[in-house]
Amino acid sequence: MRLSIKYLLGCLALLFLLPACKGNDEIEEATLDLSTEKLTFAKEASEQTLTVSTNKESWSALSPQEATWLSLTQEGNTLKVRTEANDLGHDRVGSVIVNAGGLQKRVTVRQASGDVVLATDLERLVFPIEGGTKKVVFESNTTAKVEIGAEASWLKLAEVTKSSFTLAAERNESDAPRSVKIVITAGAQLKEIEVTQDG
Repeated sequence: MRLSIKYLLGCLALLFLLPACKGNDEIEEATLDLSTEKLTFAKEASEQTLTVSTNKESWSALSPQEATWLSLTQEGNTLKVRTEANDLGHDRVGSVIVNAGGLQKRVTVRQASGDVVLATDLERLVFPIEGGTKKVVFESNTTAKVEIGAEASWLKLAEVTKSSFTLAAERNESDAPRSVKIVITAGAQLKEIEVTQDG
């Protein structure tokens, strides 16, 4: 009888000790689920919300690149993503990284382009017989393409930047004046400048 009581007490002691012997390998792994991994915004300033589900007490979110047009607000298990109005002539893409217990998920954020702007006050440009160079300035919120409209070996296009270009005309050895059109294209916007040279 005494032997069975000792045996019983020994078993009870083991039962109390077993929970204290749990190893680190039994720590619960982090889980992280997002209601979406892609957010698409119109060109206007707006806000969208996504839900964050995790078994961790806390989580964080950040935008890894210098996306000043994106702002984030955490409230409970929701993340509010806000974009400023896009006045650029092209789409912009950013991302948000959500982190919980070392587990990360990325959300791709895309915003539609604003209306393309292309403006120049210049409609006509005149070179003297001697030729020379002239700088043309324009305004655009996206990359513009500048082309000489037709084959004109006497006129060269140089130093094209985001908002200007330079034209170089050779001397006109003929008595007749000559002309060609310069075409500036940005998205669906198009501007033409007529370039003439005296004869």
